[in-house]
Amino acid sequence: MQPLSVIELADVPGKPKARMALPVPLRVGDRLALKFKLQRQTGGRTEVLTVDGEFRVGTMVIAQDGRQTLSVESVSKAPSWKAVKKPPARVLSPAVMSVKVVV
Repeated sequence: MQPLSVIELADVPGKPKARMALPVPLRVGDRLALKFKLQRQTGGRTEVLTVDGEFRVGTMVIAQDGRQTLSVESVSKAPSWKAVKKPPARVLSPAVMSVKVVV
């Protein structure tokens, strides 16, 4: 079983990283078709990065155990973080919240 490769998205703010199985003999300049989602929390705000497109290998480092660390750049428009809106909170009417007292 081959070790998972680490992919760093060089042209995305924060340079997020993801682990995935890739073919071992990759070279600088090779193109990859990637499709995955990452999610993060920043200051109480949920953001999603949807990666779907073609990327080119910029730099590559291979560790002794065979693990690759690749820095990839987008061939077309680079993906960006998008805020995820929360559904509105359920508001209870005053009649439901009040307690009925029997006298």
